[in-house]
Amino acid sequence: MKKIGLLLIFAVLIIILFFSFFKSNGKNKDNKPKNKKIQKIENIKSMNFSYSTSTEKDSNVRYEIIKENDKYFAIIKLNNMPDESEKKIEIAENFVNNVIEILNKYNVYSWNKFNKSDSNVLDGTGFYFSLLMENNKTIKASGYEIYPKNYGYVRGSLDEIFENLYNE
Repeated sequence: MKKIGLLLIFAVLIIILFFSFFKSNGKNKDNKPKNKKIQKIENIKSMNFSYSTSTEKDSNVRYEIIKENDKYFAIIKLNNMPDESEKKIEIAENFVNNVIEILNKYNVYSWNKFNKSDSNVLDGTGFYFSLLMENNKTIKASGYEIYPKNYGYVRGSLDEIFENLYNE
């Protein structure tokens, strides 16, 4: 009887050690992957950031940057404005660099492949983000009532600079 009890305790200990090893294998003590390098956005070829603010007509925003023949253009459609109010404005490289600075400050590269939605919400808001760099690397993200880390900061910062550009 004692042998069976000891064998049972020994087997449980082996199982616990086995699962502990595989759970922690390859991670540091903070449970974060080792050597994770933050990737930076640079040299934008095109960018599209759009989001909805409600389900009402014209309740959406769209900011685009496109590079055509070595010139940059911004296409801006503001909230609660009809699509016809959209403006295409030639922009300086300095403006593009400001956008890149915002995107890197909030690590938007980490948004790549973010695609989440709350299936319990029927009339919510969502967003779409895509970016193509000169080196052909892309970032694509979308969400419906679920947003990636720092989304609010990115949205607020882009709102500010694109709205100022639109109103100049």
